[in-house]
Amino acid sequence: MLINNENLKTLAISNNICNKHELIEDFCIQIRLSNDYYIPKKDDSYIKYGLNSDGLFDKYELFDANETPIILAPGEQVLACSNERYSIPNNIFGLVQTKGSLARLFVQVTCCDGQIEPGFEGKITLEIVNLSPFKIELPMLSKVAQLYLFQCSTKTLKNYNGKYAGHDIPSLPDFNGF
Repeated sequence: MLINNENLKTLAISNNICNKHELIEDFCIQIRLSNDYYIPKKDDSYIKYGLNSDGLFDKYELFDANETPIILAPGEQVLACSNERYSIPNNIFGLVQTKGSLARLFVQVTCCDGQIEPGFEGKITLEIVNLSPFKIELPMLSKVAQLYLFQCSTKTLKNYNGKYAGHDIPSLPDFNGF
């Protein structure tokens, strides 16, 4: 069941899901873009999915939007993250969706990795792809996505401790334990 209106506001504030209460709306919590982002380096090598991710970090370059703004040409992509940290209770599941105004520019904020598992804490990584024929600039702190929260049928007994938790910058692919 989607949590909305006063139930969402009460849940988000009482559980400190996001410390910026002005981001809480009737159906979702807004996600703002952080200044840290990765751009994949263009080279002729390939990555075999599922193989050891050692050396994979060398295929990405970290940037700061304060120094180099995010400007995506058609077909380009970045790994970015939310400006705020989110703390999801053990009985709540989150889904990230691209903000409608950005989606109508044919920019995707998730490449189908939009689930936020119960007990997750940290900044949310966003896989941003420009599918439009235009260059698009994404200013730091822009509202680019929305987090929808759903009640789970049972409470998770432990906090999420997966490899993508607790990051303060976008998390890169990790095939260890694949």
